[in-house]
Amino acid sequence: GRLFIGANNAVWEARPDGSVRKLTDVHRHLGQAGIGPRDILAADFGPTNAFQHGPNSDGIVWRITPEGDRTVFATGIGDPNAIVRLPGGSWLVSDDAVDHIYRIVDGRAEIWSRAVPFPNGMALSRDGRTLYVAQIFSAIGPVVADNAIWAIPIRGDRPAGEARILARTQQGPDGLVADEYGRIYIA
Repeated sequence: GRLFIGANNAVWEARPDGSVRKLTDVHRHLGQAGIGPRDILAADFGPTNAFQHGPNSDGIVWRITPEGDRTVFATGIGDPNAIVRLPGGSWLVSDDAVDHIYRIVDGRAEIWSRAVPFPNGMALSRDGRTLYVAQIFSAIGPVVADNAIWAIPIRGDRPAGEARILARTQQGPDGLVADEYGRIYIA
């Protein structure tokens, strides 16, 4: 029943009465996901990002409590963007400045897939057998739009086949959500 929002380089809680409360500051907030009964994971580009500073590895995935306490959940990702939990309990984090989707195990980032160029938003199918990935661009210097939604088959917690383009959109697809009927919603 709580709503957490990333905006203005911070994580906020929006309350039912319309007020907001800042939980904690971050460098550059992007995606987030619930973890455990009350905390969230928040993707943070860190002090630098590839779009302004070039290649880097200073991105952070924070674990943040509703009280605003934050601890490092994972490092070693240049520009972490979307966060998705796999059925087996590990986490996937996209890096939209390269072709990497990372798997986080015990705080360590390992490359899970390089199939999607500049992966952005991600959503897992209800049955856990397909990862949907948004791709906004095909180059970042300068930015070249691409506007694709990809599907990566999954078996267990690993890729299980070729990634394929599922659809193209007219504008840059960013956040993704999949519903119980298999539909994909695109921000």
